[in-house]
Amino acid sequence: MIVEHTGVKGMHWGVRKSTSGSKPAKPMSTDAKKVAKLKAKPASALSNKQLKEANERLNLESNYKRLNPSKVGQGRKVASEILATVGIGIAAYNIVKSPAGKAMVDLGKTAISGILIGSKMA
Repeated sequence: MIVEHTGVKGMHWGVRKSTSGSKPAKPMSTDAKKVAKLKAKPASALSNKQLKEANERLNLESNYKRLNPSKVGQGRKVASEILATVGIGIAAYNIVKSPAGKAMVDLGKTAISGILIGSKMA
């Protein structure tokens, strides 16, 4: 039996190469093209009107991204919330299992038993 590698060297499993050699570009609006040209220049070389146009466009883009999160962003947010909750639980568990934590638990048990015994006597 002969084992041969028939793929392309360095290519990853499940990753397809595009036929044109690069990813197809998404069409840009005229406003986006104008702002891209303005962003290439230093701010000192732009007029007030150009700076205002660029800032308005960039603010609109950031607001759109914030208001319309991608599915990946939504999943990342949920995962980080879950991990934060789990992290708090692990930290609490580690504190309770430490010598100081065990001493605090014992003190609490003693205090509770003293309160219960005192309430039965009264």
